[in-house]
Amino acid sequence: MAKRARNDTEMPKDVALSLSEIHFPAHDDPFRVQMALTDGSDLPMRLWFENKQSKAQECLVKDIQDRKPKDANYVLPAPVVVNALQEALSALGSKHGDTNDCSLELKSSKNGHLNLLTKLRFSSSLGAEYSFDLVPIHMEKIDILEAKLRDLEDANQSADSFFGLFATTTTKTLGGSSLLWTASQSYNEEIFALESNVPSMTLAKKGMYKIQVTGIREWSGGRCLNILVNGQPLASTPVQESFYWNSASHLLNATEESTTLEISCHGNGHPLLEDATLTVVYLGRFS
Repeated sequence: MAKRARNDTEMPKDVALSLSEIHFPAHDDPFRVQMALTDGSDLPMRLWFENKQSKAQECLVKDIQDRKPKDANYVLPAPVVVNALQEALSALGSKHGDTNDCSLELKSSKNGHLNLLTKLRFSSSLGAEYSFDLVPIHMEKIDILEAKLRDLEDANQSADSFFGLFATTTTKTLGGSSLLWTASQSYNEEIFALESNVPSMTLAKKGMYKIQVTGIREWSGGRCLNILVNGQPLASTPVQESFYWNSASHLLNATEESTTLEISCHGNGHPLLEDATLTVVYLGRFS
């Protein structure tokens, strides 16, 4: 399926509505939605829907009348349709559902597009329908990264949906031993499993994880921290002959559920002081 290349010069810039998450009955995945108008209230209008799994699709509307059924004999002013659409999307975003005057259905079409069906009701016998064809945008790698950053920004705005684990050590760790972690705040137990003072934790879901561990050695010399996944070393701190502070990070793509994560202190010496810190953030799955 060919995807339309994006031409930002033709796109309206005045954002009239921006919603971080709305749900449609026919789709399991939530959507991020944005409506932009020309000069704040006029056509052309841009509808941008980003499936949080498969990412962006959008629609450029230059003439509202092109969106009604071919056999329809009604003509509604463009502001009436635009305002009704904006109110209906806002209602979905606030979990109030349909408005009294307008309902929305998001359907998948055979050509891989999405179709937003907008139904306006004026009475029990009088109504109008408009259909907006959402064409997939060609996604560059930077677009996918920006989409993931938007996901993280949304998660940061809601503690309930921030998928991060923060843990510390309460005792010194000798060389050749694994660090024993204690969670320093609550975390999502559907993604992380950690028992206090146990050397390993479980990453329950497939997807990308950002791992960062930091600690201070009792004396300098050599390397100290190792990141192990399913028992295999994946990353470690470099050899640092004159530094006490150690920090290691790794971007992990967990390809299976119940992946095991462990941090060890390298060698027979170089004990690590207490209060080492571990941060693991679940970034989600890349489609």
